[in-house]
Amino acid sequence: MQLSGNSQNKAANAVLAIVNQFREHRVRTFTVLGGVIILAALVFLIIARIQKYDVYASDKYSQGYGNIAAGNQAQGVAILEDLIKVYPKTPASFEARLLLSEYNISIGNFSQSLIYLSEVERNGNPKQIRPIGLYRMIAIYDQTNDIENAVNYSKIFVEKYKDSFLVKDTYMNLARFYLLKNSLEDARKTYTDIVAKFPATEEAAISARILEGFPQSQQ
Repeated sequence: MQLSGNSQNKAANAVLAIVNQFREHRVRTFTVLGGVIILAALVFLIIARIQKYDVYASDKYSQGYGNIAAGNQAQGVAILEDLIKVYPKTPASFEARLLLSEYNISIGNFSQSLIYLSEVERNGNPKQIRPIGLYRMIAIYDQTNDIENAVNYSKIFVEKYKDSFLVKDTYMNLARFYLLKNSLEDARKTYTDIVAKFPATEEAAISARILEGFPQSQQ
């Protein structure tokens, strides 16, 4: 549905206010996720050690992570790249891909980061790590203002990973992306879906408040 005349101006002002409101939300979300990734990697590492599974790969991950954490980035990256080459299908290798993707984001090499994240999303072992790969891909598209890909991959995420702990936040970001595109009806529908799918949550409460301020649809 399209808006016309003064309604377009009012809609534009409403959208701008909503987008500005959620800039802080985006930063908080993706900053917190960095900690989530590290925590997830450590959990997988601990599980691998307890099961005595892929011990060598896990040890190489520890070495690479330790070097990067200590500031020896070149050496740490080399160790992690070698880990992926020698033990490509191990849980530690996918942890390494996540860590290398974050490193490449930090130096502005988004294309290489997307390669690592795509490998995590397609083939991640264990499967529980795959949503993180796709979520971080969306974050890169958001950061680089590639809103079309951000929308497309967010839609894939909410369909493919309905049970992920990241799905609510992905829905919220999808609605924001629609606002950035000035696709008001798509944004309205997404916020309405959030209220229906995730009742009694902070996301539902925020979405309901935003819907109250939306301009009325016009034929």
